[in-house]
Amino acid sequence: AELVQAFGSGIKISMRIPSEDDLDRHYNELSLLDMRECKASRKEDKDMILARILNVEVFNTCLQWLIFGSAGLFATWLDANSRLGHAGRIARRALRRPGGSSESLGGEDSSDDEEKANRQRVRLGAHSSGGSHSGS
Repeated sequence: AELVQAFGSGIKISMRIPSEDDLDRHYNELSLLDMRECKASRKEDKDMILARILNVEVFNTCLQWLIFGSAGLFATWLDANSRLGHAGRIARRALRRPGGSSESLGGEDSSDDEEKANRQRVRLGAHSSGGSHSGS
């Protein structure tokens, strides 16, 4: 939830992955993230987090875009020369998803307009009350 809220607020987001093997091991979990399955230390916290989300489907879509989209966290993880070499690995990961879905995980062109539109979707997908709450 903090990832989406940070993006909606214009805060720069980065990540660190120890190795591609670690990414491979957790890829399916990342690609299937759903806020309805978030965990919190108390049920009341989870209920509060979910109550702040206006549309869970839109929120989940924005979360996936933030992770896998053309301007997402993985888009900047590899330099331009490495991206081509890793295209096969990305395709294999997508095909290993439950159900064998091979739909695109964010190879479309990026633009400032696309980022602004997605930032607006994030704002519409979650209430913003200023506080930060753990949950995803």
